[in-house]
Amino acid sequence: MVTMSLGQVPQAFVVPAVAVAVRVCQGAGVTSESKRDEIVGVGYEGRGVDEVLGDLVQRGVRTLVDVRLTPLSRKRGFSKRALAEAAASVGIDYVHLRGLGNPKENRPGFAGDATALAAARANYRDLVTADTAAGDLARIAKLAAAGPVALLCFEADEQRCHRHVLLDLVGVRHR
Repeated sequence: MVTMSLGQVPQAFVVPAVAVAVRVCQGAGVTSESKRDEIVGVGYEGRGVDEVLGDLVQRGVRTLVDVRLTPLSRKRGFSKRALAEAAASVGIDYVHLRGLGNPKENRPGFAGDATALAAARANYRDLVTADTAAGDLARIAKLAAAGPVALLCFEADEQRCHRHVLLDLVGVRHR
């Protein structure tokens, strides 16, 4: 289960095991120690690269993990190379984990009714719990142990994005 816990960044969500860390991070005087193991999700739909990165800097995010299957975007600044350069310019590392991308044929279900959404989530969960994606999930947990991590994809609504499943899996498997 993913818990929304943000007033400042409406597109971000936090795994329940770190909800306390998020509340601490939103307060003043946060140290990097209090933000370890924080993993948030962020969608860039309707937002510019400067706004997204500004929010991540404010939250103390250390690594931006791109979980799009194909890290290309018609939206300026969100293609892989441009995003990696922009993130580096504000002190955030960029990592693309293609193995955690949602296959094109599974995407319509995330925009469908409750039955289609449940089926798309289940299908995606089956895909990423296969041995081939286990290393990517473990890598997210390892990155989070070093500092706050944000999982990025296009969709603004966390409930309608595969990030929801990833945050749940990382929270269950690696916390």
